[in-house]
Amino acid sequence: MDELMRHQPSLRQDATLAIINLLEELVYLGTDPKYVCWRPHSKSEVSPSSNSRSATNAEGSSDEEEEDEEETSTSSQNAQTETQAQSNSERTPIALIDYILNAMKFINAILSNNSTDDHCREFVEKGGLKPLLKILGLPNLPVDCPVTNPAQAVATVCKSILNLAHEPFLFREGLSQLGAVLGSLKPLYAKQEVAGGSKLLLELANATDVETRFSTATATPLLHAMGAAHGYVIMFVHICHTGQTELRNLSLQHWGSEEGLKVLKGLADLYTSLVWESTLLLAYCSDDLIPSDCDFAREDIEKLNAFFDKCEGNSTPDTAGNVASAMEALTTNPPPISMDVDETGAVTNKADSRNLKYIKPLLGASSRLGKALAELFGLLVKLCVGPPTRQRRGQNIVAAPPYAFTLREKRRHGAKRPPR
Repeated sequence: MDELMRHQPSLRQDATLAIINLLEELVYLGTDPKYVCWRPHSKSEVSPSSNSRSATNAEGSSDEEEEDEEETSTSSQNAQTETQAQSNSERTPIALIDYILNAMKFINAILSNNSTDDHCREFVEKGGLKPLLKILGLPNLPVDCPVTNPAQAVATVCKSILNLAHEPFLFREGLSQLGAVLGSLKPLYAKQEVAGGSKLLLELANATDVETRFSTATATPLLHAMGAAHGYVIMFVHICHTGQTELRNLSLQHWGSEEGLKVLKGLADLYTSLVWESTLLLAYCSDDLIPSDCDFAREDIEKLNAFFDKCEGNSTPDTAGNVASAMEALTTNPPPISMDVDETGAVTNKADSRNLKYIKPLLGASSRLGKALAELFGLLVKLCVGPPTRQRRGQNIVAAPPYAFTLREKRRHGAKRPPR
């Protein structure tokens, strides 16, 4: 494709439009509620094609054994796919993450395998940046998508476009879409006169369907919006890591604009709320961390325990297994080891393990987003200060006093602890 676009300039427009149509198709698959992102429930589970390849390449097995293994793997995969589809209201499972990764490799190879900015300019002029950035916030992506490769793959394409074309529209469109995501997160970081419990846990407890709460954006909108915001933050961190003076000035100009300062204020408020959420979620996992005078925390724990009891009582074995698999997919730490204790200790361990089962994924999501925001804030401060080396006389450095002052004030106010 790259050779055709370079040696046949007449095909450049058609090829660019085809690439944009591919991105729009990904956006459609990621936003249509009839689709759900398919992913294996455990590390030992692989795709049917991998099962067939591994069965074909296995040494020392007869043809009958290979056929039996193929039938077993295919039947189990089909049964699991049918169960997942039924549990998600007949939603069609698709390998959305693999689609995004393959498309980003394809697009980045075309845009970056060229010493000029012809392909990038054509891509931007035809409106390719908008669907490209929308991929970062697709509602059908898993809530832990930012810790996987799709967000980084999109950020790599954006960095290639910025390095070759120095396109300012990338910042404008990215800030605009991130501002829209922050608008959907306002219930999470809105200031309250009296501090309450964890809003993420309350959202999880209010979910009607046990199985689809982590795979459906309408069931847990705040959690999915956090994942989308994390993706945009990863993209901005990636493109702002630059040593070129022109790109540094371009970044400062847009972050110091009215739209940039508005987004920066929202990110600072979000960071403060994430610190509070992480503190509460960590306290819920251990009774020793909750002060005796925090009545709201005790009430929330009682409500959550009642909700979890109801979920476990109404769920079938398949349902419980699917929920547990979804929980394991959201955390990288191994499950706690069960020990033989007395009846009282068993009840306590069961409650503690159940709290970890439901709370730990939320704690991991809030902590990861908080770390990404801290990295972005630190990077923006470095951009304001400038490189450590002495600047040449011919270089004009864009001054950003309002931007630096606003960032300093937001971080200073954000460091204050919320009232209890």
